[in-house]
Amino acid sequence: MPSPPSHPAQPPRRRSAAQPAAPSGSPAVDSDPNPQPALPAVRWRWLLSGLILWQLWAVLGEPVEFMTRVPMSTSGSPFGEAFNRPVSPYSELTYLNHGYAFFAPDPGPSHLIEVRIAGEGDAPPQLETFPDLQRQWPRLLYHRHFMLTEFLHNVHTAPLPAELAEVDDAEARAWRASRRQYEAIRDSFRRHIAARRNVDVQRVTIARIEHRAPFVPEYLLDRVRLHDPRLYRELPDDLGPMPSPAPGPGPAPGPGPAFGPGPAFGAPPSPEVVPAGPMPGLGGRPADREPAR
Repeated sequence: MPSPPSHPAQPPRRRSAAQPAAPSGSPAVDSDPNPQPALPAVRWRWLLSGLILWQLWAVLGEPVEFMTRVPMSTSGSPFGEAFNRPVSPYSELTYLNHGYAFFAPDPGPSHLIEVRIAGEGDAPPQLETFPDLQRQWPRLLYHRHFMLTEFLHNVHTAPLPAELAEVDDAEARAWRASRRQYEAIRDSFRRHIAARRNVDVQRVTIARIEHRAPFVPEYLLDRVRLHDPRLYRELPDDLGPMPSPAPGPGPAPGPGPAFGPGPAFGAPPSPEVVPAGPMPGLGGRPADREPAR
């Protein structure tokens, strides 16, 4: 007597009316419940790949030219310029040619502006600094103000010195034009702030502030942090008095070494060399004091 099957027999599946019957003689094929989407046509894949490569080229073009520039020059190497030249108009249009020096290992000082609104009568002036991370939020708004203050600093041109007021050559005319451009941009800042504060524009003045990073001895020895007040200084608007002409050449040096022998290794420095008082660049610490640990 045969044993019963281990699994009960499944009832036959009923075919819906919308599903056509398979023709006789051909195997039944079940439809895939999760069909895979069809890939784009080959020409569209080639087009998308080309656009992605073009965007990547534009992103890399300006940094490659920037990193291959000759020191103290605005021109890059022949390879860097040739690499960036085809995508340079596109980078300019889409604003991909940023100033990458902001994020270099030594980015240099940043530049802020301090707005001073004169008070009425004996009232003290109102002071406001741009950019200000505490008031400009979200961070993109702070970054926008930061770019504006850096732009104002980059276009700054000092007034023509009084000693050159009568000069009218091409260099002096270009100098005056650059100064007029800076004053127009600065005054547009003043008018905007005066309109926002509802004050007369004549009461608004702008000072440029430079904020540098602490040097390594300041950071390690004096514990000077990034927002220490000693790291800020107001930049002058003019060049100051022109230096007097250098004196004529002195007498020719006689035979023998031009300098005497230096101090022995480990000897204290000569008091004629080390100035008395605070040592510049070390947070005002006197030179004869031991650095703080």
